[in-house]
Amino acid sequence: SYLETTKIIVEEFVGSKLPTEYKVHVADGEVAAIDIIHNRGTGCGCYGVVDPEWNRLDKYGCFEPSGAEERTNGSCNEIDFARGIENAGHIKNNLNLCTDGDLPKPDQCVIDDIISIATTLSKIIGVFVRIDMFVHENNVYVQEYSPNHMGGYRHCAARKSDDGCIDSCFLGRLWKEKGAIHGGAKTSPPPELQYFRNLTAAMQCDLAETVSVVKTQRSRCNTDTNK
Repeated sequence: SYLETTKIIVEEFVGSKLPTEYKVHVADGEVAAIDIIHNRGTGCGCYGVVDPEWNRLDKYGCFEPSGAEERTNGSCNEIDFARGIENAGHIKNNLNLCTDGDLPKPDQCVIDDIISIATTLSKIIGVFVRIDMFVHENNVYVQEYSPNHMGGYRHCAARKSDDGCIDSCFLGRLWKEKGAIHGGAKTSPPPELQYFRNLTAAMQCDLAETVSVVKTQRSRCNTDTNK
């Protein structure tokens, strides 16, 4: 690999199959969208996007940068739907967009936990970030982070504005409002990571092993104390 690593770091095994994954887009404590991967690893896997109130944001399809300019004459912003149609294949790997009946809503307290965890971590991280989580038996497991969703090439979140226009740029505006170029206040890295890039791969792994793991937060929905 690029780092020529000599050790492998693995995640805790959660459940007997891949659980539903929630990818929370958050900037400076404000959750804007939640991407959901449901039934991954089965023949019925799909990809969906909702807002914090669980309204679908993917019903207008997906969008890619296309050079379409923003209009200033009071009409709706130009959206290159033709490009979206040409690339209307799988959203991620072999996953298509979920239909209305394919995306079950979890218990509200699980949603509250997901949003609470995302906003708390976002305040610490500062910049715009996507925080990924698994949910299994009403327990929330933080998985990974990414400040660059789908490499910046594609997103599937849009909503209709008050004037009836399809707004596919609200995530970008939130990024800008929170503070360009990072989509939020740039915070200083922890002292342990300030010179991380200068370490050898072995030293990086050794440093990672010294970090204590915080116990997974248990949802208030889970009343079974034996789990």
